[in-house]
Amino acid sequence: MESVRHVVPFMELGRRDVGRVGGKNASLGEPTNRLADAGVRVPPGFATTAEAYGELLDTDGLRDLVRRQIDRLHEGARLDEVGAAVRSLFLARPLPAPLRDAALAAYEELAAHTGRDAPEVAVRSSATAEDLPEASFAGQQETYLNVRGPDALLEACARCYASLFTDRAIDYRERMGFDHLAVALSVGVQIMVRSDLAGAGVVFTLDPESGFPDVTVVSAAWGLGETVVSGRVDPDEYTVFKPSAKDPALDPVIDVRTGSKRLKTVYAEAGLTRTVDEGPSHGPAPPGAARRRRPARHRTNHRGPPRQGRVLRRPAVPRHRPHRRLPPARPVVVRTSDSKTNEYAKLLGGRPFEPDEANPMIGWRGASRYYSEGYREGFALECRALRRVRDTRGLTDVVVMFPFCRTLDEADRVLAVMAEEGLVRGENGLCVYVMAEIPADIVLAEEFAERFDGFFIGSNDLTQLTKALRRSDEVERALLSMGRSAPPGCGPVGPCGRSRRHCTVPETERKSGARETRTRHRPRGTAGPPEPRTGRTR
Repeated sequence: MESVRHVVPFMELGRRDVGRVGGKNASLGEPTNRLADAGVRVPPGFATTAEAYGELLDTDGLRDLVRRQIDRLHEGARLDEVGAAVRSLFLARPLPAPLRDAALAAYEELAAHTGRDAPEVAVRSSATAEDLPEASFAGQQETYLNVRGPDALLEACARCYASLFTDRAIDYRERMGFDHLAVALSVGVQIMVRSDLAGAGVVFTLDPESGFPDVTVVSAAWGLGETVVSGRVDPDEYTVFKPSAKDPALDPVIDVRTGSKRLKTVYAEAGLTRTVDEGPSHGPAPPGAARRRRPARHRTNHRGPPRQGRVLRRPAVPRHRPHRRLPPARPVVVRTSDSKTNEYAKLLGGRPFEPDEANPMIGWRGASRYYSEGYREGFALECRALRRVRDTRGLTDVVVMFPFCRTLDEADRVLAVMAEEGLVRGENGLCVYVMAEIPADIVLAEEFAERFDGFFIGSNDLTQLTKALRRSDEVERALLSMGRSAPPGCGPVGPCGRSRRHCTVPETERKSGARETRTRHRPRGTAGPPEPRTGRTR
């Protein structure tokens, strides 16, 4: 009979060892043994095995005692009573001698590695049924931080084993149909990094809400990462676009959200942690601020959204939220500003810069603003923002679309302004669309197609300017059917905005899978009356 191996160093573990040491410890082993040569430093550690847990259950009849308590639950006993009884069974007896000796020997090796007699370690629970495709046990067991010395280590290990039977864990396994004694628990022991002196956080290797795989999401706050994982702090959040990260010339950080980060967890004496309220200034805690002492442990059932991630694994997506995987990346169409003069005038500070127009709908709006002296600088800011997104962030699937273009001459003038700002149609894959919302856009579709890569039909304005009617389902369907007869070379033709729900143009004919977004800001300081619009359509 093969002897039981009670502990395994992280260096010997990988993602295929989930059944042996649980999901968390297998994930810690993966970067430890695969990324060291790349300069990724993972603090050393070890994991107890599922076989060692089975040996614990077979000591002094513990397995049968646990089963009797579960039977009591099925007979109607209260969950909290059963949970407390099972946990007390684990804590009332010492760990089996082989497991105890192996854990202490591995801890001594960590001490020798660090050069300290009693190094601080994190003691984490890792269930063998953790992060399965059909169920997630993440956050149901305990983690103990800043554990120092052999005695404290053994106590923390025992409490981790007992935490496999928290009330929450028992209830979840009951609802999911898991056999309580078929799920094993591994304990991970890892040297701690003094992040309480700086900051820590969680890395998701994809978007945890949507499953979108091309971004990495980092949540971070001051101190130990406990407050971030438990959801007790409002952290900073950084979203990194992976394709752009491959090019050193690009800035891959596409979104930064600054949190308050008021709470900070740090080391305390005797192996405890303390939580400090940093206050709104984010600086040192004020003198005399209350500090709450508590055991150095955390779970993820606190208030606020838990942030649990795995390096080199999919993150633990909360099962109470819909996990909708996004389709593959597709072009994003950004429509430049198209507010009317009366709408701009209602904005803060807008009145002195906007003319009074009897009919703003056919006034100084859309493309006519972009090259006029009264708004040329404002449109330049829009162009610079678009160029930054495409050229600095590497999001070259962004398509520019400008609205309400009356004439071919107007199209040429706007394209010239864009080129002056570094947005040249065709360079670096740049496509430029136009909103087809004026009868001239439809009548001169072939000529406009020589200047643009695609059309989005704006049925609201087009309906009013063509038939002097409000938009209706019948009129929209008639107008959108124009897409079927679009001349060759027009590029993608599709509906815009709310009219999409009425579109009768088949997807194969519309050819556009693009998403649309719009800019609605008015850059401060841009002003001036419109230039006379007397140019004729060529």
